[in-house]
Amino acid sequence: MGLLVYPPDNHKTDSKTIFFIGSADEFCTINDQPVTLSGSGNFAHVVNLKLGINDFTINLDGKIFQRKIHAEYSAHELPVAYARPYQAFRAPSTKPENILRSILVAKNSISVPLNLKPDFQCALESPYRAVLSLGEMKVDLGWIFYEDDFGIEINQLQEIASLEINFLNPVKELVVSWHANELRIEFSYISYVEAPPVKSSICSNPLIVIDPGHGGIQLGATSPKSVFEKDLNLQVSLKLRDELKHLGIRSQLTRQDDSLVTLDERVELSKPADVFLSLHHNALPDAQDPNQVRGFSVHYYHANSYNFCLEIAHYLKKHLDLPFAGFYKQNLKVLRDNSRSLAVLLELGYLIHPEESDLISSQEFQHKTAKLIANFLCEFINRE
Repeated sequence: MGLLVYPPDNHKTDSKTIFFIGSADEFCTINDQPVTLSGSGNFAHVVNLKLGINDFTINLDGKIFQRKIHAEYSAHELPVAYARPYQAFRAPSTKPENILRSILVAKNSISVPLNLKPDFQCALESPYRAVLSLGEMKVDLGWIFYEDDFGIEINQLQEIASLEINFLNPVKELVVSWHANELRIEFSYISYVEAPPVKSSICSNPLIVIDPGHGGIQLGATSPKSVFEKDLNLQVSLKLRDELKHLGIRSQLTRQDDSLVTLDERVELSKPADVFLSLHHNALPDAQDPNQVRGFSVHYYHANSYNFCLEIAHYLKKHLDLPFAGFYKQNLKVLRDNSRSLAVLLELGYLIHPEESDLISSQEFQHKTAKLIANFLCEFINRE
């Protein structure tokens, strides 16, 4: 029997596209157009929207669903989703303004998407440090997306748009350019070295606080077969607790059942932690294609968690059977309010991806994931 889990009826969005997620045994059509099913019958199908009301008829194995999608004007000139700007319906009266929302970091470049050319200055103050000033603009920096772990860290220096860029390896040359609504900083290294493992900075008998994301009425993401993220987060967290107990490592959970725990309560429960791990499974906004994005990602906020974030990213890249979707400096409350502990949020795969959802929902994969995280923590704690 076919399932349609997203979008809900009368859904509102400012995106120019939307995806339909569900599963079918034999066939699926959307407005009489055939939809490709995965081997297990899942689908995530992207369609274009027109401004206003969009009517859809979805046929899943002969069962008919109706959906009305309202495409509205964006409240902002350049919306940002998951650190990547997306195309939205923009009202003619919208005034373009520069708001620093996201920074994208690659191996030899840093990109800052903006609406207008800023009054920028960028100085390489030493081979290991550069300062970028973007003049007067609004700052709402929710995301710094590191495409990979290249040994670059960006910190906001003050409320105005002034950023400090720190390099693990010495930079030989730095060039700044403006093109197609993107400020681009390109650089070349004098040399490139593999960073040594980070020495553990925590006590010999640490407490690991495990935070299963969502719970209760907060479902989180939903898979094409209607598996809720809140349940997967808890299942992996309970397995991780058991693995840590087997290794003799203390741990506690912010929730042990399908209960609603507020963000403030999660922060309070995490205060005794030496290491705080928030476990999640990923989704996407309407503007992106779930078929094109997959893998796990690692998120931190405070500088003291940066190296720990790199370490766990390296370890999981080597051992976890998922692509690496990068790591982020992200302004999330459970990370922002955990400045003392090593605090990391893990997105353990895309629950909305047609194929990846089946893999990460399996008990076998959850056991392997929990064991890998526990083994990493054990190695990190015991490192001299």
